[in-house]
Amino acid sequence: MSELIEKIYRYDSIISYRLGDLRSYNGLTTLMIFASRLGDGPVWTISSLILFVLGGPTGRHAAMLVAASTMLCVGIFKALKKATSRKRPFETYPDLLIEYSLPPPDAFSFPSGHSMNAFAIAVIMGYYFPFMMLPLLRSE
Repeated sequence: MSELIEKIYRYDSIISYRLGDLRSYNGLTTLMIFASRLGDGPVWTISSLILFVLGGPTGRHAAMLVAASTMLCVGIFKALKKATSRKRPFETYPDLLIEYSLPPPDAFSFPSGHSMNAFAIAVIMGYYFPFMMLPLLRSE
């Protein structure tokens, strides 16, 4: 294995354990579950439908691009997940002892569908509604 790959695995381990330690903060766990659910498809779908119906011509165009980008992102991240087959941290590091309140959305952890879609949608919304660009891109 190359030195770079070993270094990546080493940092992956460190980060996974440090993030696992944050599970002891119940309020933070609740917030992260809420944030994770906001990144799911139904929330974006409902938001896009509202924008399509109430947003005028600009909102309709933005909503159609959000729908197209979401479909593109889903295709990309599903293909990459299948190609990389990266296990989730609780499988890679079983001694993390993490109990999940929500089941994982799929079998693999890379790339993040939530992150990919959130970035694509933030860029589109920021383009059509410039006042939203900075808050959207700084929210994560």
